[in-house]
Amino acid sequence: MKHLLQISINTLKWTEGNHVWFDAMLKPGTSIEVHWGDGTHSTLCHHPGYSMSRVAHYYKSAEGKELPFEIEFLSDDSDSLLALVDGTWETDVNHVVFKDCPALTYLQYTQLSNVDFSGCPNLETLVVTEYYAPNLDLSSMPGLKKVICRSSKNLKSLDLTNNSNIEELDISLCWNLRKISVSNDSRLRILANDYTELEPHSLKWLKATVNRNGGRVQDEWLDTEYFSEGCYGEEL
Repeated sequence: MKHLLQISINTLKWTEGNHVWFDAMLKPGTSIEVHWGDGTHSTLCHHPGYSMSRVAHYYKSAEGKELPFEIEFLSDDSDSLLALVDGTWETDVNHVVFKDCPALTYLQYTQLSNVDFSGCPNLETLVVTEYYAPNLDLSSMPGLKKVICRSSKNLKSLDLTNNSNIEELDISLCWNLRKISVSNDSRLRILANDYTELEPHSLKWLKATVNRNGGRVQDEWLDTEYFSEGCYGEEL
């Protein structure tokens, strides 16, 4: 089986600190085994008529404890994973590595600091909330069209010079973000920067880019376009 994705977490002592889940969209006819790192696994399958399937896991052995676990996504088809939304934010996420997810076009993740995006080069929409590192490297995903990075107080700069296809950008509630760089041929047309104080030069260049492309700067947050229509899969 192919290794699609690996996530390193530590459970935490609070009430839901040992509970995780994932919503995923799969290619018809495929399935993904999610190995939880404690000797158990669940299976994600495509369900006709539903956009997302869900697997959830409760680490019984980690009740009231801080323990490390490695979560792995495995499939016979590397094109099986089309979209992914995480539910690991009650834990401490140490590292996320996208190893082989060429068909992944939509990703929504909460609480990231150490992430390797090289295994999902065709991502089009990225939604990140509470990103903890000072820099966010998106250069391995040149096809990105929409980026939402909110409530990321440690983020200080964002280099999008290798992401000229981005059309929509939401950097709301990034209180320490001062500089954003975009290329001369950037297609950016919508910018949401509520409660983010960019330095004057960056803001001026972004506004000029947006105006050139017939867009706008707005206070309203962008829609994440995520909607779960049901929870299907093995919940252990």
